[in-house]
Amino acid sequence: MASPSSDSNERRPIRRLRLWIVACGICVVVGYGLIQMMATSRVPTPTIELSGVHPQVADGITSAIQVVETRPESGLAWGHLGLTLWAHEYSNEALVCFEQAEQLSQGEVRWPYFRGVILFPEDRTAAVAALTEAARRAPRNVLPLLKLGENLLETGQFELASLSIRNALKIAPDNSQAHFLAAHLASQQNQLDDAIGHAQQSLELTPNHAAVIALLARLLKRNDQTTEAEKLLVRLRNRDSLVEGWTDPLVNEVTTFRLDPYWNAYSASRMLKSGNSRDGMAMLQQLVRQFPDVATIRAQLVRELLSHGAIAEASRHLQDAPDDSPFELRLLAATTHLLSEEWEESERLYRDILQLKPDSPSLHSEFAFCLRQQGRTTEAIGPALTAVRLAPAQVSYRIELARILIAEKRIQEARQHLTIAAELDPENADVRELQQTVDAALAR
Repeated sequence: MASPSSDSNERRPIRRLRLWIVACGICVVVGYGLIQMMATSRVPTPTIELSGVHPQVADGITSAIQVVETRPESGLAWGHLGLTLWAHEYSNEALVCFEQAEQLSQGEVRWPYFRGVILFPEDRTAAVAALTEAARRAPRNVLPLLKLGENLLETGQFELASLSIRNALKIAPDNSQAHFLAAHLASQQNQLDDAIGHAQQSLELTPNHAAVIALLARLLKRNDQTTEAEKLLVRLRNRDSLVEGWTDPLVNEVTTFRLDPYWNAYSASRMLKSGNSRDGMAMLQQLVRQFPDVATIRAQLVRELLSHGAIAEASRHLQDAPDDSPFELRLLAATTHLLSEEWEESERLYRDILQLKPDSPSLHSEFAFCLRQQGRTTEAIGPALTAVRLAPAQVSYRIELARILIAEKRIQEARQHLTIAAELDPENADVRELQQTVDAALAR
């Protein structure tokens, strides 16, 4: 006969099994209920007015909405819809999507970060809260700390800004933007030596950044270091060689969701103008692959390639252009052949496009140069004279004409044009050199 204690021991595993089964059942029921509640109470997808937008844009937004409606529980789907909408300037609708994505993806930093970036111009308190959440989610990512510190500085919350900036410098001590913000903070707190130190470190890390140069110049002037400040201000006046803004890899992701080719081409132009040649060129090349028949984008890429000396690559893109290329691409093709010293092909193209635009002085001058390079200086005189007649104040056209006249032994005529060119541009080295050549010829 079994003892009471042994009988009780045998029943314990059975009770545990029953309890485990009941618990699993409760979890299933609760989980199913939560899913159903989420499905029925979730935020509806935004309604977007798509009439009049680029067809690629309309298709992209419609597809992103369909993905969310198919998978409403996916934070990534909501986030990608938000990115697509934000990329096409539907900022308020994107906010709704990012907020939903943030709730469904608790570990993802991008969604609160993007909310903070969008909100800041209109609602700074909400923006700071969103960026604080982004920084909490990714404590080793410097970008949320930088953006948070920047916004806190702008709202005068210097103690909180100091905490964010110090943490950013701990994570990335060689980050130029972190030192830039630290310099601004120290300046606001009248710690001028610290401000100058951080600004100098920022400039060492990004020596061509316009904002850093301007800040350091102001700080040095406040510190009575006027000579050093003036040197920086001289650099600042030549803004074409300087970089504007800061690289933000998270926000840059938004541009990859932009489906309007012309907007992307404009964005690429801004990158190139700010000194970001690598990303700007990469975007243009991607756009040409996506939209091979959009001539203006191909022309923009070819111009940039030629300006960087990539003549062979520019030529390849021109060869890939449609047969009925517009005037701009044909002109670039002529220029490319000219730079490649393919004189005969260049001449053929210049003759063709001059029929379309006979009043262009630059075309006449380039055509004259093409003929001169082939030793046909007698033929080159006509287009060179036409260029000067159409634009008499353009020194480069008179220089080209003078070269041709010297080759033709028409020295007195060359001298007359060089005299006018010297009056227009007294410091032009080419003019002075050709004047010496003319004087030597007349002395013989």
